[in-house]
Amino acid sequence: MSESQNAIESTDSKNKTGAASTSEWLPEHFRESQEKSAALLQHKMQEAENDRNRAYLASEWINQTGDIVPVSDDTFFAYKDGIYTTDGEQILRERLRPVLQEHYPSVMPKTKDQLLGSGITNRDRFGLADGKVAVKNGLLDLNHVTLRDLQPEDRALWQLPVKYDESAECPRFERFLQEAVPQREEREKLQEYVGYALCSSTKYEKMLLLLGSTDTGKTVFLDTIEHLIGSDNTASVSIQYLSNEKWGVAELEGKPVNIDHDLNQTVIKYPGTVKKLASGNPMKAERKKQQPFKLTPTSKHFFSANQTPERNAEDAAFYNRWLTVMFTQQVPVHEQDTNLVEQLTTDKELSGILNWAVRGYQRLQAQNGFTAARTPEETQTIWQENGDSIDQFIAEHVEFDAASDEIKLDVYETYVEYCQQANEPAKGKREVTSRLKGLDGVMVTQRRRDGSRTRVFAGIRLTNR
Repeated sequence: MSESQNAIESTDSKNKTGAASTSEWLPEHFRESQEKSAALLQHKMQEAENDRNRAYLASEWINQTGDIVPVSDDTFFAYKDGIYTTDGEQILRERLRPVLQEHYPSVMPKTKDQLLGSGITNRDRFGLADGKVAVKNGLLDLNHVTLRDLQPEDRALWQLPVKYDESAECPRFERFLQEAVPQREEREKLQEYVGYALCSSTKYEKMLLLLGSTDTGKTVFLDTIEHLIGSDNTASVSIQYLSNEKWGVAELEGKPVNIDHDLNQTVIKYPGTVKKLASGNPMKAERKKQQPFKLTPTSKHFFSANQTPERNAEDAAFYNRWLTVMFTQQVPVHEQDTNLVEQLTTDKELSGILNWAVRGYQRLQAQNGFTAARTPEETQTIWQENGDSIDQFIAEHVEFDAASDEIKLDVYETYVEYCQQANEPAKGKREVTSRLKGLDGVMVTQRRRDGSRTRVFAGIRLTNR
């Protein structure tokens, strides 16, 4: 009698639902013989007395193959090509449809319920240990720079589409970066942040903003990093959407990196969300028509902009979450190399960029922080100098002094005069008031002037009038 026949004939024992236990008839080597075990399951489906039994058989089969794991009320992770993906339910449906055949419509929902009832694995148990990254040819230890085979037990959620080659270099990429960012310390900051993006830790609590006019290399840099990380591993969500919309945070699930190439100046309504995302604080995530779930964000954020976004409120903690790097070397259109991204993203160059990023990661760890990191006050000044007319007015004409105040109307008139001299349209009183009130330590109150009470901005002093 064949192994398959022996397995089928040995199913006399029944579980409490009346269905035979799959552990008695599935081959021991089920991972290597999934097609055979599926055929056996299909045979038992025909013998099952009802849909409840069929659902039990199907769920037991899935549990024993072990590569589809329920992680919440409506989500499954699936092990595929070395990593766990978040499309487990789709893979579950594809696997069960040919087995269940005509029973699929009625049995599939019950199978899903059985699987969810058999135990849910916490999402936070997935993902590599800090200091390790899955690469195309294995698991790379970023601290010791050693490579080994990637195992299911590693529970990797993503993998670089790049091979590790200890001898690889990236001369073209480094030359581009020297031309785009002449300051060595700023280049080192970029190198450290890309290295930071390879690990799951959010220890350094930073997002990256590239600031500069068009044709300064920001897009080339971000395109190259996206090739290094892989488009499947990259979200593309603006900081405003993440901050302002309740669906935003869920977009980061399973995405180690988020890249937005061109932030607009739309206001960041809830700066507190920025702090949570950069720090990796657990957050509620929601998708339309699905149950909310808890997400511990580990994505590293790469943004670029010509001007900084508006902010509803500002404090030191907000600016402390940002690394800001200026791209100032504008390249005339007739001098631009239209094939530059292709040159920077060959397999050999990307392996070299991976080594470059690993060196950045190691320097970040050794220093316990980013090279030449700015204070929150310095970052605030850069954002204001590169913002809209209100930001620039604040940077040039407003000093913060807890003992001072300025009449609201005087401030607005000075702002309007500033805009006229800069040949820019002035924004309305309400917006100017809102922005100034959002500054740390600034408030609107009433003070006595010339025998009567008038409204003032407390905490500021106008300069350069």
